[in-house]
Formats: sequence, structure tokens, C-alpha cells
Amino acid sequence: MPHSTRRRVGVAVAVDATPVRCLLVPAVMTLLGRSNWWFPRWLDRIVPNFSIEGDEWFRARDEAARREHAAAPAGPAQRVPDDTVPT
Repeated sequence: MPHSTRRRVGVAVAVDATPVRCLLVPAVMTLLGRSNWWFPRWLDRIVPNFSIEGDEWFRARDEAARREHAAAPAGPAQRVPDDTVPT
């Protein structure tokens, strides 16, 4: 790639990164307010639901453990014999 083309690409990236992504996009997002985050219902049904932190998975796991604990018979706790515990 010639030297002048590299320079033009570098200038294009800098122009795109600075005014567009750092000034224009946040300004438009501020003007749009809550409607900026609107998502069509028909598309919401198609797009899979996922969580980066996994909050839904942990919530479902904890709820299943609570249900299992509530369904357990109320009786004396079973004691593990001492000879089966590794030392």
C-alpha cells in the first residue's frame, strides 16, 4: 500500500473515531432519551436472550435449590459415619 494511502486511511480512522463516535453518537443518544433504547417486540421474540454476567442462570439455580430444600422431608439430618470421611 502506498504511503499516501496509509496516511489517508489513518486520517479517516481518526476522523471517524473522534467526532463521530465521541461527539455525535453521545449527543444523538442524549437527544433521543429513553426512545434510544426502544426495541421492536417482533425482533425481541427472534433475538435470543443472553446475559453476560449470568444473573438469570444464578437466579434460576438459587430458586431451584430453594424449591428442593422446601420439598425435602422434615426429619432428622442424616449423619455421615466418621470412618467414611477422609483424613
